[in-house]
Amino acid sequence: MPSESNNPWDQLKDSIDDARDWSTRTIDLANRKFNEYSDRVQTDGWYSLPGADLLNSVMSENPLVASRVPSLYRYSQCKENNGVSAWTREGIWKCLMPSKDEIDFSDNKLFRDYTGYLDFKLSMYKAQQAQLENDRRKRHQSVMWRTPKFISEEEAQGKNAVGERSFTQTITDETGHTETKRTLYKYFDDGTAFKKEETSAGGKGSWFW
Repeated sequence: MPSESNNPWDQLKDSIDDARDWSTRTIDLANRKFNEYSDRVQTDGWYSLPGADLLNSVMSENPLVASRVPSLYRYSQCKENNGVSAWTREGIWKCLMPSKDEIDFSDNKLFRDYTGYLDFKLSMYKAQQAQLENDRRKRHQSVMWRTPKFISEEEAQGKNAVGERSFTQTITDETGHTETKRTLYKYFDDGTAFKKEETSAGGKGSWFW
């Protein structure tokens, strides 16, 4: 409500406040109506938007913006028309009509509920992780058992080790003297390897790297 002040600055402030209140009320009303109908834009005469049908179509078909959960309006319309709810591999809800749609839930292209979709995605993820682990093991075995190119200790610095093997051999001579020889092989992801040997008397000694 504009004030009775004759000060032009006060009058300007009142005008700005009134405009802000009007815009806030208008935006709130639009948000309430849009949220009420979720992904369906109402097309009544008093509340219509240019391109409403196009927006409705885009939200229904585009997996980037379509909802994974149907609105109450869409779900009720689907039930009233004897439709069948289904989720696609992209996680998008669809209402299928048995009379004209071919419905097959056996090939994992459609799912009866969202839980079925999530279970499918989880199984695919586990299968992918298992394949990656299998490939990693194959690469590891290939590096471990093929004839490597041996490099010096200096050349081995900073390389990515993918496996190692060690051998220990203990020898006792006629006098009872015991000598232990340890050999360590380290294998790197570029097909090279480093060999390290250490000999200790009496079974004592330690590794260093």
